[in-house]
Amino acid sequence: IMKNRGLFHNMVRAASKLQRPVTHKSRDESSDQRRIIRHLPMHFMNKDFTEWRDLPSIAPKSFRDMFDTIPQTLFNPDYKVGFFAGCGADFVYPEVGVSMIKVLNALNVEVVFPKGQNCCGIPALYSGDAETGLDLAKQSVQAFSEADVDYVLCVCPTCTMGVKRDFVERLANHPQWAAKARALSEKTMDAAAFMENILGASEKLQSLIEGQKVTYHDSCHLKRGSGVYKEPRALLAGSGFEVEEMKNSDRCCGFGGTYSFLGHPQISRQGTYSFLGHPQISKQITGDKVENIKATGAKTVAMDCPGCMIMLKGATGKSDESIRCAHTMELLAEALDKKKEK
Repeated sequence: IMKNRGLFHNMVRAASKLQRPVTHKSRDESSDQRRIIRHLPMHFMNKDFTEWRDLPSIAPKSFRDMFDTIPQTLFNPDYKVGFFAGCGADFVYPEVGVSMIKVLNALNVEVVFPKGQNCCGIPALYSGDAETGLDLAKQSVQAFSEADVDYVLCVCPTCTMGVKRDFVERLANHPQWAAKARALSEKTMDAAAFMENILGASEKLQSLIEGQKVTYHDSCHLKRGSGVYKEPRALLAGSGFEVEEMKNSDRCCGFGGTYSFLGHPQISRQGTYSFLGHPQISKQITGDKVENIKATGAKTVAMDCPGCMIMLKGATGKSDESIRCAHTMELLAEALDKKKEK
C-alpha cells in the first residue's frame, strides 16, 4: 500500500475520520483539535498498548493538505529549502512542520514541499521489506531532484538518517538513481542543525521569551546518528528559554520504532490475548525518562523527534503529569509569536 502514494495518503485521510470512536480530546494546548487514543477496542491490546500510555490519533488534516494554505511572504529569501516531512510530521504532528516554516520565514528562508515525496521507507526496510523500502526511496529522490532547493530539511532524525545514509546505500547499484540519491544526501540536514550551523539562528532569535524553563531530551537517531545535540539547545537558550539539563538526557525514550509495540503473543487460560516482552521493557525505559524530566522542575521537555513525542506525550498524558512535550520547532515558533504580541 505504501508504495502507491495516492492510495496510501487517501487511506490515511480516511483513517483520520474513521478513528473518532476510539479517540478522546487531548489536553495538548498546541491544538484544540488534537485527539488521542486512550483505549483500544480490542481487549487483548489494552494492557500492553494503552494501559500506561496514550497513543496519538492521526491529525484531522495532514501537513501536505495544509501546506498550500500556509502564507510565506518573502521577497528576496536568502535560501530556498525543501521540507522532507516524514510520516510523523505529515500525518500525526503537522503543527511541527507549520512551526518550522514560521521560524524559517522569520529567518528569511523560503520553504517548498514537493508533493511527490513519500515515507522515508525506514519502517519497511527495518522490518525486512527491502523492496518497499527501495521503491519509497526512489519516489522521494525523484520528488526532490525536481525541486530547485539549496537544502532539504527534516524534523525527524530517523528520516534524516534514511535520506542521508539509507537512500544512498539502497540505490548505489542502480545507475539511474545513485547520483540523484547522493546529491539529495549531501544537501539534507536536520532543521535545527540548519538553523544554527548555516543561519546562526541562536544569535538572530535573541531574547524572544524569558522565564520559561525547559529541559531537553536527545533522541537516539539525532545525537548518535546525526551528531546533533548542541544545536537545539543553542536555539532554545538563544531565544530566551532557560534550559535545564536532565539526567541521562541522551538515553532512549523507550519508543524504538516498532519496538515498543511488538512482543510475544500470549494466550491466557481464559482465552484472552496479550503481548509480553517489548512493551513492558519500553514501559520501564519510558518511566525512567519521565522521572528524569520531572526531577529538573521544568514543565516542558523539548525534543526533535516525532517518535519520541509519541512516546513521551503518551506516557505523561496517561499519568496526568503536568509536563508538556514539544518539538523544538514548536517552542521557537511560539516564542516568535509572543515576541510579536509585546
